[in-house]
Amino acid sequence: MLLSLFSKIPIIKALFDFDKTTHMKAIRKFGILWFSATLPLILAVFLSTIPETRDSTLSELYNIAKNSFSVSEIFVYAAAFLSPVLYIIFERYHEASAEDKSKQKKMVNIRNIFPGYPTIFLLSALTLLATSISYSINRVAPNIFGDIFLSKLISDGAIVIYIFSLYCWYLSILDGLRPSVDFVGASRRGERKLSQDFESRMKGRGDE
Repeated sequence: MLLSLFSKIPIIKALFDFDKTTHMKAIRKFGILWFSATLPLILAVFLSTIPETRDSTLSELYNIAKNSFSVSEIFVYAAAFLSPVLYIIFERYHEASAEDKSKQKKMVNIRNIFPGYPTIFLLSALTLLATSISYSINRVAPNIFGDIFLSKLISDGAIVIYIFSLYCWYLSILDGLRPSVDFVGASRRGERKLSQDFESRMKGRGDE
């Protein structure tokens, strides 16, 4: 029942569109790519000098990692991780538009994108725009960065933004592992299904 409830949440229901095998492949690929992309920061943490404090080793590592991974770096990583899923959704829509001009045919093709894509696209685009603006302000005018409400709001939610960007990146990896979609074939199958439904309704009326 809990899984059924989660499958209806727009942001995460895309995960239920892929089978277990695809998830296992995506997790392995995601882990290797994430480790490679984050390796400079990981090395910076472990190669840092030990502070002259009496805190535990894990506590010291956490403080060093927190100081090493600045808000500006989170913004840069978020932009890099959000871009693939935005492009995938745009590409699918563009391909559907190029194949079929009618609205009905286009919607048949767009359904081949993972569920919940409108919500993910909107949130990703807004997040990318907000982090880009905040990063620019921080680089150009750092003295007023903390005085701007948007920058303060984005900075306080930096970790949430980073996790969301990782989630979007994971979705793009999942989508890349699914079999390629035949948009023309999908459109024709959709047309045949609509035609068969229409014929069935007409036949049913004729039998009355």
